[in-house]
Amino acid sequence: MKKSAAVTLTLVSAMGLAAGSQSGSDPCAGNSFNEQACRTALQDGGYCSTGRWIRSAYSYPYPYYYDQYQHLLLLGGAVTPAPSDTDCQRPRSVIFASGHAARGGFGATGAAHCGTAGA
Repeated sequence: MKKSAAVTLTLVSAMGLAAGSQSGSDPCAGNSFNEQACRTALQDGGYCSTGRWIRSAYSYPYPYYYDQYQHLLLLGGAVTPAPSDTDCQRPRSVIFASGHAARGGFGATGAAHCGTAGA
Protein backbone atom coordinates (compact mmCIF):
# COMPACT_ATOMS: atom_id res chain seq x y z
CA MET A 1 0.00 0.00 0.00
CA LYS A 2 2.83 2.44 0.78
CA LYS A 3 4.49 1.70 -2.55
CA SER A 4 1.41 2.71 -4.59
CA ALA A 5 1.05 5.93 -2.58
CA ALA A 6 4.71 6.77 -3.24
CA VAL A 7 4.29 6.06 -6.96
CA THR A 8 1.16 8.24 -7.06
CA LEU A 9 2.94 11.12 -5.31
CA THR A 10 5.89 10.81 -7.66
CA LEU A 11 3.64 10.89 -10.72
CA VAL A 12 1.62 13.83 -9.42
CA SER A 13 4.82 15.73 -8.62
CA ALA A 14 6.29 15.02 -12.05
CA MET A 15 3.12 16.16 -13.80
CA GLY A 16 3.01 19.32 -11.69
CA LEU A 17 6.61 20.19 -12.47
CA ALA A 18 6.10 19.50 -16.17
CA ALA A 19 2.99 21.68 -16.24
CA GLY A 20 4.82 24.43 -14.37
CA SER A 21 7.70 24.43 -16.80
CA GLN A 22 5.30 24.88 -19.73
CA SER A 23 3.45 27.76 -18.13
CA GLY A 24 6.51 30.03 -17.86
CA SER A 25 5.67 32.70 -15.34
CA ASP A 26 2.01 31.81 -14.74
CA PRO A 27 1.36 33.26 -11.29
CA CYS A 28 -1.00 30.38 -10.46
CA ALA A 29 1.47 27.60 -11.33
CA GLY A 30 2.96 25.86 -8.31
CA ASN A 31 6.59 26.63 -9.16
CA SER A 32 5.93 30.33 -9.87
CA PHE A 33 3.00 30.97 -7.52
CA ASN A 34 2.35 34.61 -6.60
CA GLU A 35 -0.74 35.08 -4.42
CA GLN A 36 -1.82 38.56 -5.53
CA ALA A 37 -0.92 38.05 -9.18
CA CYS A 38 -2.78 34.70 -9.20
CA ARG A 39 -5.93 36.29 -7.78
CA THR A 40 -5.72 38.99 -10.44
CA ALA A 41 -5.11 36.42 -13.21
CA LEU A 42 -8.16 34.44 -12.15
CA GLN A 43 -10.29 37.58 -12.17
CA ASP A 44 -8.95 38.88 -15.50
CA GLY A 45 -8.64 35.55 -17.35
CA GLY A 46 -4.92 35.95 -17.90
CA TYR A 47 -1.75 37.69 -16.77
CA CYS A 48 1.07 39.91 -17.95
CA SER A 49 4.43 38.28 -18.59
CA THR A 50 7.42 40.23 -19.89
CA GLY A 51 5.15 42.96 -21.22
CA ARG A 52 2.80 40.60 -23.07
CA TRP A 53 -0.78 39.64 -22.18
CA ILE A 54 -1.12 35.88 -21.78
CA ARG A 55 -4.72 34.75 -21.91
CA SER A 56 -5.31 31.80 -19.64
CA ALA A 57 -8.45 29.86 -18.81
CA TYR A 58 -8.39 28.74 -15.21
CA SER A 59 -10.65 25.81 -14.41
CA TYR A 60 -10.66 26.07 -10.64
CA PRO A 61 -11.14 28.71 -7.94
CA TYR A 62 -8.19 30.29 -6.14
CA PRO A 63 -7.93 27.77 -3.26
CA TYR A 64 -7.07 25.00 -5.72
CA TYR A 65 -3.98 26.82 -7.01
CA TYR A 66 -2.90 27.79 -3.50
CA ASP A 67 -3.20 24.14 -2.41
CA GLN A 68 -1.10 23.03 -5.40
CA TYR A 69 1.57 25.53 -4.39
CA GLN A 70 1.51 24.32 -0.77
CA HIS A 71 1.75 20.71 -1.95
CA LEU A 72 4.81 21.56 -4.05
CA LEU A 73 6.45 23.19 -1.02
CA LEU A 74 5.63 20.15 1.11
CA LEU A 75 7.41 17.93 -1.42
CA GLY A 76 10.47 20.19 -1.27
CA GLY A 77 9.90 21.85 -4.64
CA ALA A 78 11.50 25.16 -5.50
CA VAL A 79 9.32 28.20 -6.06
CA THR A 80 10.34 31.36 -7.88
CA PRO A 81 7.34 33.69 -7.61
CA ALA A 82 6.13 35.20 -10.86
CA PRO A 83 6.55 38.96 -10.94
CA SER A 84 3.44 41.09 -10.51
CA ASP A 85 3.84 42.42 -14.04
CA THR A 86 1.20 44.98 -14.96
CA ASP A 87 3.06 46.58 -17.86
CA CYS A 88 1.10 45.21 -20.80
CA GLN A 89 -2.00 45.90 -22.83
CA ARG A 90 -4.93 43.85 -21.65
CA PRO A 91 -7.68 43.11 -24.16
CA ARG A 92 -10.67 45.36 -23.73
CA SER A 93 -14.28 44.49 -24.31
CA VAL A 94 -17.17 46.78 -25.11
CA ILE A 95 -20.03 46.79 -22.60
CA PHE A 96 -23.45 47.48 -24.13
CA ALA A 97 -26.42 49.02 -22.32
CA SER A 98 -27.84 45.50 -22.00
CA GLY A 99 -24.84 44.62 -19.82
CA HIS A 100 -23.40 42.17 -22.35
CA ALA A 101 -19.80 42.38 -23.50
CA ALA A 102 -18.79 42.13 -27.14
CA ARG A 103 -15.47 40.38 -27.57
CA GLY A 104 -14.89 40.72 -31.30
CA GLY A 105 -16.40 40.47 -34.73
CA PHE A 106 -18.07 42.98 -36.99
CA GLY A 107 -21.69 43.73 -37.82
CA ALA A 108 -24.06 40.86 -37.06
CA THR A 109 -21.18 38.66 -35.89
CA GLY A 110 -20.18 41.17 -33.21
CA ALA A 111 -23.79 41.81 -32.25
CA ALA A 112 -24.43 38.08 -31.93
CA HIS A 113 -21.79 37.91 -29.19
CA CYS A 114 -24.01 39.90 -26.90
CA GLY A 115 -27.35 38.59 -28.06
CA THR A 116 -28.44 41.76 -29.88
CA ALA A 117 -28.32 40.51 -33.47
CA GLY A 118 -31.06 42.10 -35.48
CA ALA A 119 -32.03 44.43 -32.64
